[in-house]
Amino acid sequence: MTGSTTTTRTTTTTRQPPPLSFCNDHSSNASRSSRRSEFKKHYWADDLNPISKGSSTTVSLCIRLKDRSRLAVKTVKKNKVEHCSQWINEIEMLQQLHDHPNINSLKDVYEDQRCVHLVSDLCSGGHLSSYVQSSILNNPAVDYPQHEAEAACIIRQILRAIDYCHKQNIVHRDLKLDNVLFKRHKSLEIRVVDFDISCKHSSLEPMTEAVGTRVYMAPEVFGRSYDKKCDVWSIGVMAHALLSGELPFSGKDDEELIYKIQNEPLTWEAPCWEDISEEAKDFIALCLEKDPSKRPSAEELLANDWMGVAATSLKRRSHSKRRPLLPILSKIMTFVEEKFVIRVPSGKTVAPNIEIPNDSTTRMVQLQ
Repeated sequence: MTGSTTTTRTTTTTRQPPPLSFCNDHSSNASRSSRRSEFKKHYWADDLNPISKGSSTTVSLCIRLKDRSRLAVKTVKKNKVEHCSQWINEIEMLQQLHDHPNINSLKDVYEDQRCVHLVSDLCSGGHLSSYVQSSILNNPAVDYPQHEAEAACIIRQILRAIDYCHKQNIVHRDLKLDNVLFKRHKSLEIRVVDFDISCKHSSLEPMTEAVGTRVYMAPEVFGRSYDKKCDVWSIGVMAHALLSGELPFSGKDDEELIYKIQNEPLTWEAPCWEDISEEAKDFIALCLEKDPSKRPSAEELLANDWMGVAATSLKRRSHSKRRPLLPILSKIMTFVEEKFVIRVPSGKTVAPNIEIPNDSTTRMVQLQ
């Protein structure tokens, strides 16, 4: 949008979303106040108790006022983002990917003078980093067969989401444990999030921006010539971490880390790998193939033998020790979780009890 006349742009996801148009910095104070109030007309956000907070973004619980449904809002401070294309890019990506069950869907977009508000589904089960901490690092008596089945189930969902992205010519470029969330507490249903450095990519020209999170970046990304298979490498790193609690490559500094990613062979030295199936190790080795031309695609990996293990995990959870009231209680708990009404007295803020830890990790690096 150009010129001095500006209005609030509210975007609702559709199969063919309208072109995006955003406000500039030349708005009048009156229209600025009007635009700022638009989000608050439709949502109440718990700004005082954010789910997570970074240098430029804050994620908070929000309540849609018309039906009291619980959602999440990601608020981007425009003056903290170097280029507005970063948040415009995330909106465009999510609009195109809104209908996949393992990608967190975008519900609404509001923009005011200072911020952009991205409203999405609420994922209240925490991210994969917390899952690794509780299931492996803090658990001295790991049931490895059950844990491996759960890890396979999680990885299969991530593969489905990324295969869908790749078929839409979208590359995520920042897949990591912190960017995969559980939809609900004690559920294996996951959502992939954070598409702000994702990009559209065809097979004609390689990508050349060395972006991502270093420990998850593929060898060819550091060489600044890569394609969508960089996401497959990142999935391999996540699978390795899910099963062992360790990253496949590490170093005392960035130089050593990058050298190992590009040159060191994958090893299985930790004792836990003795309890993990050969199928799982073969799957990880395929993902962490250093030559991207030999690395399988996400679609090919969905047919891998290890993915057959995934189906057993949900069956064990849902069918073991069946009780007649269990389905009814499950539906009741789901209804309460999704529709619980939070009353907000005048002048007071209610802090809802949701189990999403703060994410204090560095989420993106740009190599010079």
